[in-house]
Amino acid sequence: MSIILAALADTVTETASKVPESELDAMYGVGYHLFSEGHHLDAGRIFALLAYYRPKEPRYLEATALACMKLNDHCQAIHLFARALEVVPERLDLALLLADCMLRNGNRETALVVLAGIAGHARELGDAQAEERATGMLELLTPPVPA
Repeated sequence: MSIILAALADTVTETASKVPESELDAMYGVGYHLFSEGHHLDAGRIFALLAYYRPKEPRYLEATALACMKLNDHCQAIHLFARALEVVPERLDLALLLADCMLRNGNRETALVVLAGIAGHARELGDAQAEERATGMLELLTPPVPA
């Protein structure tokens, strides 16, 4: 059975790589329009198809994750933001969205670890805005220590 699945995966990958970028860009435009009009489910379907065709394309992963967020599917959004961050780890805005989804999904402790990591990484990169956002979220989520 695994031989059949491997062959199928190779065929799908080969077929997906033949879709011209211009067609993918046109599909992305349709998805973007649908998303901006509030049709998050339809937009998410288009973005998910694009992410299927180009699984290492950060904008497709991000768009699909944002649609999942709008649909309150935070678990799937976490997965997609994490995949996007594997491709573009310097995108601290995606890391902040990942932490937000973790909080909405009830993963508070993990989100705190992620936010602390973002704050430190932002400091190293000189990204004051991301550092301020991560630090601010940490302050809101961490109870003050009694004196």
